[in-house]
Amino acid sequence: MGWPAGPRGGCGRPPRNSPRGRPRKKRDRPQAGTGPDRRRRAHQRAFLARQGVPPLLVDRHAGVSSHGRARGIIQRTMEIYRAYGIADAVTRAGAPFDAEAGVARCETLAGEWQWLYDAEEPRGLLDLTAGEFCMADQNTVEPILIDAAASAGAEHLFDTELRTFETNADGVTATLENRGTGEQQTVRTGYLIAVDGNRSPIR
Repeated sequence: MGWPAGPRGGCGRPPRNSPRGRPRKKRDRPQAGTGPDRRRRAHQRAFLARQGVPPLLVDRHAGVSSHGRARGIIQRTMEIYRAYGIADAVTRAGAPFDAEAGVARCETLAGEWQWLYDAEEPRGLLDLTAGEFCMADQNTVEPILIDAAASAGAEHLFDTELRTFETNADGVTATLENRGTGEQQTVRTGYLIAVDGNRSPIR
């Protein structure tokens, strides 16, 4: 997540008396942006909300990714999903890919393949865990995680950008803008987490 640069190359700052501005809201919860690893961000929201810290996520994207990425969920992650109560839903999401297995790398698709994980590897490790490897991918799991986080009190603002933020000893004041309508709102929060990638302009 980023925001357009202002005249000095910093954050774009709305006029003091902007007619689009909305009254300030106070929220004692963290603000967060999204980076390329969207499923990890969804994990973080669900975890924080379950610990009694419901986050507000500011996401410049209009919705969840429509492209399958990061297919395959290991047994340990499925254990965590069981604790969240979503393991069955994730397993169902991976059902269309059940016939696929294995991980390989190659220089070209027509070239020689090097198998990192054999297609015949067992999906369950019954002596160690009740979790079973699942072939769901990022775009099918992310909506499940978003719903799990929302049920615990988290909030996800799609199509929204962080425009400016100011900090003091008591917390952070952030100005958010809806990318579709241009409507702005000001949010007061205890702290802000920059989870918008290694090129984050927030950090």
